[in-house]
Amino acid sequence: FARRGRVTESFQSFPAWQPVASLFVDPSRQWAFWTPAGFYDASFGGHELFGWQINRGVSALPDYFRASQFRERLERPAVMRRLLADGDLTTAMLQSVSGVAPPPGEEAIVNQFLNRPVIRVLEPDPGAIIRDGQLTVRAEITIPRGALLTPPKVFAAGVPAVTCELISQSPSGVSDHYVYRWLVRVPQDRRIPIDVVAATESGAVQRVRLELSNESPTPTRPPRLHFLGMGVSRYADPQIQPLDFASDGVGRVADLIRQRAAGIYRTTISQLTDRDALRPLWREYAARAAADLSRDVAPDDLVVMYLCGHGIRDRQTGRWYFVTADARYGDLMNDRYDGLISFDDLSLLSGLPCRKLAILDSCHSGAVQPAMREDDLKAAMRFLQGDIVLTLTASEGEEEAAEDKDRRLGRFTSQLVDALEGHADQDGDGVVTLTELMQYVQTAVAEDSRRTGFVQHPTAGPADLLDTIRLPLTRTQTDRVGKR
Repeated sequence: FARRGRVTESFQSFPAWQPVASLFVDPSRQWAFWTPAGFYDASFGGHELFGWQINRGVSALPDYFRASQFRERLERPAVMRRLLADGDLTTAMLQSVSGVAPPPGEEAIVNQFLNRPVIRVLEPDPGAIIRDGQLTVRAEITIPRGALLTPPKVFAAGVPAVTCELISQSPSGVSDHYVYRWLVRVPQDRRIPIDVVAATESGAVQRVRLELSNESPTPTRPPRLHFLGMGVSRYADPQIQPLDFASDGVGRVADLIRQRAAGIYRTTISQLTDRDALRPLWREYAARAAADLSRDVAPDDLVVMYLCGHGIRDRQTGRWYFVTADARYGDLMNDRYDGLISFDDLSLLSGLPCRKLAILDSCHSGAVQPAMREDDLKAAMRFLQGDIVLTLTASEGEEEAAEDKDRRLGRFTSQLVDALEGHADQDGDGVVTLTELMQYVQTAVAEDSRRTGFVQHPTAGPADLLDTIRLPLTRTQTDRVGKR
């Protein structure tokens, strides 16, 4: 810096105002858009990419929490959509569906931070080695007095614990202390991430992760894979736009699972298409599968749920629904969703102590479009990942899903079929893993989008779990091993 020709010392200049909002976009197209008061909107994985540091004085390390830990209180898509047009957060909140003004400054962030659960893992030690396929997890959870703790959970590489037991509960000053114990059976991965998750009924969430080495012996039986698919091309109500290839896509994916997964899993297949794609039948098939699998479930077993058709989001509650064959257009336009597949229906299998994969090819075209919201897929994926269900969707929430008329499949399903057949086998070992499948589908659909000009980007998650697990899906044919 120079003044009147003389060099001066550098200095820092701090503005006397705060930004209206900040925007972050990462290379994988995840994004977050947040205000200094803490309220934000984000892509389905964007709420994991940013957070706030809370200083605790010069003698203590600062605390940090991700935005995802307080999603229910701080994520306000309707407010953030209005923010730039209205010019300030107070006006945007008063004009949005929430109809309330924000607390001043960073009070919302601090209040959420003070009300979060605190988790202290008592067992196992960080350097423990798993040797017999299972372990005991014990943790102390502390919450502020007056807060209500929801049942905490433990996952091993995405597999929920077999048992959960409250050992003790005691008050201490302004806090309540709980000690829980879980029995966890682990899959065959060499490294096992152990996640302890606790939440209060107000929506404050905390997670602690350990990563342990696994030296357990090979299981005595081959794992099982159950495929439950639903696809709707033709709807009973002619006002709901039909889809060309939704039900065909379910059949193609089911056939590939039956043929190519047989060398890895003992497979069972359930399909509900067109006039059979009804909520009562889904619940019956899911309950039957859950009862059958629960009699002899193992952590390496896999449940695949594949839904292909129209999706819709409740404008009042934000809940995502899959539109069944008997849906009525008038009901959808008047926010009546009783007969549709809901979050609760998708979660009927989520409690099984094995891995779950949900593939959502939710098309946004046709007469249902006026009732859509751009983040309906985001809502579905967030819900499923609350129980650590691995997810793969055809597009980002604000995008439609195209069809490949030459192959008589949806664009996403077309690439999914190629991947399961063996094109996704990147390392040439003759096995297509979930990570390979997701990478292939995301790349292939994005490339096809650039060629055609119809933008579509598949999404996958949870990202931090996909980076650590190896989940085989299908075997390739002999002459396809090592080829792309």
